[in-house]
Amino acid sequence: MDQFDRKQRPIALQNSICGISPVKVYWDYQEGVGRRYTTKLRDIKHPETGETIAQYPQLVEQEHTRIVRDGPSVGPIDVRDFFWPDNSDDVQSARYIIHRVWMSIDELRALQAQGVYQNVDRLTESRDMYDWERTMWRSDELFLTNRKRKMVEVLERWGADGRCTVVANRTVLLKDYRPQDNDGKQMFWHGQKPFVVVSSSPQPFQFVGSSDME
Repeated sequence: MDQFDRKQRPIALQNSICGISPVKVYWDYQEGVGRRYTTKLRDIKHPETGETIAQYPQLVEQEHTRIVRDGPSVGPIDVRDFFWPDNSDDVQSARYIIHRVWMSIDELRALQAQGVYQNVDRLTESRDMYDWERTMWRSDELFLTNRKRKMVEVLERWGADGRCTVVANRTVLLKDYRPQDNDGKQMFWHGQKPFVVVSSSPQPFQFVGSSDME
């Protein structure tokens, strides 16, 4: 259901190259349109008077909303978009974990309409949203691509106290979820950061390992 066979390869390859491969854990809930058969009574009309003289059951197809997926999921993270304190022993004990994502302005406005984010309109007043286009990475030069084109840099900072702060363009606050906003509870019931780090050769007292290439 989670199509993990498609995610496992980039996770393993990134670990082999970099010695670390972060993964984000989240809850996947999807609804879709399904079809089912139901019984509906059909009238039998008198051929001359048009009066209903009888009824008979008939199977008809009917659309309904069904839950397609409702369960945990994981998503591979580009290690270039994953930041942590240098003196961290593991993900959960780290003072913070920052996950960078790239989103279009339309995606951010849609999330604001759903009540997830705020202050999205202020992005046009902040620094150039497309300033990252002038930053070239090796993969961009090799494959003539730019994953940052027309995208906004969004930083998710997950603190040790369960606080989640989301900032766009490093100046506009989109969200600040504190534990006290939910009666002292953290965002997730497990009370941990929603990240797991994969490393086949971890080093002592840190979760960054040695790459297989090295």
